[in-house]
Amino acid sequence: IRDLIPPALVEEVLGRIRKTLETGVMQQWEYQLAVPKGLQDYEARMVVCGTNEVLAIVRNITAIKQAERSIQASLREKDVLLQEIHHRVKNNLQVISSLINMQLRELSSLGESRERNALRSCQRRVQTIALVHEKLYQTENYARVSFSAYARSLAAYIFESTGVSPAAVKLVLAIEEFDLAVDKAIPCGLIL
Repeated sequence: IRDLIPPALVEEVLGRIRKTLETGVMQQWEYQLAVPKGLQDYEARMVVCGTNEVLAIVRNITAIKQAERSIQASLREKDVLLQEIHHRVKNNLQVISSLINMQLRELSSLGESRERNALRSCQRRVQTIALVHEKLYQTENYARVSFSAYARSLAAYIFESTGVSPAAVKLVLAIEEFDLAVDKAIPCGLIL
């Protein structure tokens, strides 16, 4: 063994041989070796094949490992891009909401009017969509959103934005925990 295996792996291989012989259970592990072609990935499998004998099969899995690393890097990059997109959408929706607020202040001299009510309704819709993006931004799953948490946040926002006194009206929610796809969460939020 010491003549065949690089010194850095000798103790690990001897330990795997002992464990295979003691337990009778196949041992499988991965390791890296520096060879003339560069750093290579290998997978080894070892089974008992007789009294005090093991059979070991070693295969080069460098291409597989490189593909896995490439996929992982690509996924990390996509996650960062998705987070950035959600963040920008949320910011743009906040800008729209602020612009509507400015219009509401200009109309404040008119008292309660159809225009003010329409703008408030529009602003609540924008905030509803912004809440979905905020929940998406906070989650690891960009395809689905926790609708129960979203509904609670939305109800609290609507409750606060309408100026209802918590002493006069108590908000009570009975919502089961469940997730919804984003394309379903936004329309459901608008309905709420």
